[in-house]
This record gives sequence, C-alpha cells and structure tokens, in this order.
Amino acid sequence: MKFDEAVKSIRLGHILATDIHRNVELPVICSDVESCQENFFKDEPNLARLFTVGGPAILSDGDRIDSYIRTLKWASNHAWVDKTAPEHLAIRDAIGKARSYSAFDILGMAEGFDLFAVVDEQPLEMGEEAKNYTDAKIYFRTPTVVKPPFASAKFGDPKDTEIVTKLIKIDAEQGSQVVKEVVGQGWTFEHPVDGPAIYRIEVWMTPKHLAADLGDLAWMADQQYPWIYSNALFFR
Repeated sequence: MKFDEAVKSIRLGHILATDIHRNVELPVICSDVESCQENFFKDEPNLARLFTVGGPAILSDGDRIDSYIRTLKWASNHAWVDKTAPEHLAIRDAIGKARSYSAFDILGMAEGFDLFAVVDEQPLEMGEEAKNYTDAKIYFRTPTVVKPPFASAKFGDPKDTEIVTKLIKIDAEQGSQVVKEVVGQGWTFEHPVDGPAIYRIEVWMTPKHLAADLGDLAWMADQQYPWIYSNALFFR
C-alpha cells in the first residue's frame, strides 16, 4: 500500500473520494430491441431499450447510474472537529491534520469507532506524532454497524454482522503487519507501543444484512469487504 510506504518518512493523511464525473453514456448498440439478442428484450426490456437509444443508464429509482447523489453517499470521510469553531473551518482543520477516517457508508454507518493513544499521560489523536516519549499505549474501539438514512427498507438488522478490526503496524524494518485482529462490534482494546512505528486501523465486513437488498446477487453478502480505513498515529 503506497500510504504505508510514504508514512515511514513523512507525516501524512488520506481522504477517500468516489471520483465520479456523471458522464457515463452508452452508444447505440442495437438497431431495435429484437435484434439485441434472442429473448433478451423479454427478460431485460429496460436494458434492451437503452441499447437501442443509447445515452445515460437510468435505474429503477428514476436517477442515472452515475449520479452524484447516488455515489457520493456510498463512501465518505468522517472527521473529528472542534465544535467551538465555525463548521467549515473546523472540517478543513480536521481533514488537514488527518483527524479523520474513511468509510464505505453503503455497507452501513460506523458508530462509535475511535483510535487514539495516551503518551506520557497525554492524548495523541489520529494524524498526530509523538517524539521523545517514555510511555505510550494505543486504544481503539470497534464500530457498531448502523443503518444509513438513505438505505432501503430491505436493509437487514446489522447487530450480528461480522466485522474484523485490524491494528496495523508500519515500520522501516518489517514493513506493514497486523499486530492485533479482533472480531465483533462495540469493543474497546489497548495495545502497547514498543518502539518507533506508525499505526493505523482497517475494518473489514461481511455484510450479511444486505442479502435481501442484493436480490439475485445475495451471494455477495457472504464476501468480506473493506469498510473503514483510519488515518495513522505516528511514533518516532
């Protein structure tokens, strides 16, 4: 991972973006629906029509497949902000200092996730760096899966959804390695810092609660997917 290589030498933060441009349009593929493929127009009439007229693909909700309103809520950045400052300045400050994490909210909203350290009895937040310390310990809380406000009525109960939280250590000698891996929602753990290194969190999910939403693709709910990428804690 390029991020892991870069943070060995510089203090760096990341953000997540969907890179959507709302410019996906299909050319005309068939002269008429019957010529697309035998019986295709009967099984997939809307898709067959799109192949004959071209243009943007409109889904069952009436919006195009690559709309901003659809894709921008699939993934986002969650920042810890100073509530006493003007909102736009607080967000810019938090993102600039890497006091944030990235999440694929389409799988579910992450509630309660946290990552910080206590260094010589003082808090160290994500994106911050500790030097010349005598004692340091990392604390993290695994998130709870919550139904997003934009989810459909078929979104299942996520209380038993399996998530795997991985604490990853990065150093110059051994590269990136998982030093603690835990399963479950809403648990708090600690890990001692035993020398110079960078630490970050990845959370992976098997989203069985999405099976009903996926319909014929319900098998995809049995696969594991990345859900959260935290920013890092730096110990030099």
